[in-house]
Amino acid sequence: MNPAFSEPVLIKYVSAIEDLQKSTNTRWQRYLPEWRGYLERKFNLTFSDMYLVSRYMELKL
Repeated sequence: MNPAFSEPVLIKYVSAIEDLQKSTNTRWQRYLPEWRGYLERKFNLTFSDMYLVSRYMELKL
């Protein structure tokens, strides 16, 4: 089963809608992504590690 519109047509319409939303000052405006913390090192935490960190934070406050 094929969709009603092909991908290039959908991209054209979505691009036009985003351009219109960015050019007008509406509340439905698409915000640009923020790349916060992308340089931070990711690490895995187990449940017990998270418990220890939460206890440490409680004691520190």
